[in-house]
Amino acid sequence: MRRRTTNRLLSLLAVLGLAGCVATLPQPLTPVASAKIDKALPGTWRDEERTMTVVVEARDRHSLNITVTEPSADGQTRVSHYQGHTSILKGVRYLNLHGGDSGEGYLLLRYSAGGDAVELSLLDPEAARAAVRRGEIAGRADDSSYAPEVHLAADAKTIAAFVAKHQSELFKKSVRLLRIATSPPK
Repeated sequence: MRRRTTNRLLSLLAVLGLAGCVATLPQPLTPVASAKIDKALPGTWRDEERTMTVVVEARDRHSLNITVTEPSADGQTRVSHYQGHTSILKGVRYLNLHGGDSGEGYLLLRYSAGGDAVELSLLDPEAARAAVRRGEIAGRADDSSYAPEVHLAADAKTIAAFVAKHQSELFKKSVRLLRIATSPPK
């Protein structure tokens, strides 16, 4: 199950230049029930290289369905599905992502959206790994698999405080997606 989950996440990570290494949270930064749809997110987006399409749709009043479509190495089209919701900490916007049937936790992305562009920055697994090893946050680093992973293990409040304090170190690489169509939130 872990290998399949990791492979499903690679498409989004590849766009962020972090394929092969993942940092996950045991729960989202904030509960989905308290989330509100950011009206800037629903729509169809494409990376600047025009190789990947990301469709973001309101799932309900609090959460989003996200579909990533890209060509695979064998010439077929690969489609991955995620659910997500937004969190705001000290004015900074985050997207908590969970792969459809994955029990492996949540990915955390910082984002900014404006007009017809969204900038996404994934929680840097190397920065998370270093923080775990220094004892700054509870977690474990798994270096034994093909795709090394870091799992933060603290409660949501502790992780939120850690992220707010260290966000400049934790979110270094980013990717810009361009809007190619809009879709209204539910």
